Amino acid sequence: MDRRVVVESALALLGPGPTNCALMVNRVSFGVLRAPKGVLLVPKTIRFSVSIEKDLIDAFDDLCSRRGWTNRSEAVRDAIRRQLVEQEWEAGEEVVGIVTLLYDHHAAGLDKQLTEIQHEALGIVISTTHVHIDERNCLECIAVRGEARQIEELAHGMIGLKGVKHGELVGTSTGKKIH
Repeated sequence: MDRRVVVESALALLGPGPTNCALMVNRVSFGVLRAPKGVLLVPKTIRFSVSIEKDLIDAFDDLCSRRGWTNRSEAVRDAIRRQLVEQEWEAGEEVVGIVTLLYDHHAAGLDKQLTEIQHEALGIVISTTHVHIDERNCLECIAVRGEARQIEELAHGMIGLKGVKHGELVGTSTGKKIH
């Protein structure tokens, strides 16, 4: 594989705009070095180096330690995946997520509103779990799947209801586009 292609692919992952690092491909690791004539070998792992200021790498190493990553590579892979998931949401693709709602179950009509909203969104709502936190507060966890914009509208509609004390949408990928 041409090293320029690898570098251009890696730079495309970083996105447009100025960067504070220089990217250089050190080695491309192939799983099988022999292939039939006309078959292109695709690397399993690409090794590259990043030039970065000492203070920044020290802070990164501290972050890796606190988050439990066993090495920098795992941290970088997670950061890349996080960006890919964010791109799926921004592009309005099919995604999944969880809407959490903490609410006062004594709020007049709120439980009925939440149930109706979810029934109207049967194509998006996959599952709901209702938890009694105490004598007054309930936690609703709603698993959702669909186009990102539809999920966001549904979540904001429920979070904005009177009686909802806190709500949040945690989005992720269906996993089809990330490895």
